[in-house]
Amino acid sequence: MLRVTPFHCVLLSMTDSTLDCNLVLDVELALDLVELADTYDTAILVSGDGDFVPAIERIQQLSRRVEVVSYRATTSQKLMQLADNYLNLETQTSLWRVA
Repeated sequence: MLRVTPFHCVLLSMTDSTLDCNLVLDVELALDLVELADTYDTAILVSGDGDFVPAIERIQQLSRRVEVVSYRATTSQKLMQLADNYLNLETQTSLWRVA
């Protein structure tokens, strides 16, 4: 059962370049994955970015499961192999509905 949990919000200036914003967000998420590992059993990463591989390896060393959800075409092969479970959004048409 899901329950309400606190979350951390990262605000970036609109003057920052998109690349800089993405790097900051990736670093923040990777740090949170590792630093908060004692507060969860399973991390669900909705990203295919291979830059998360070191963080995933670290939290798996801490006996945490990692599930990755993404589109296969934009997902790192290493990330898919490393994940305890991988969900390809391209095959999950039942999750989407036309508005």
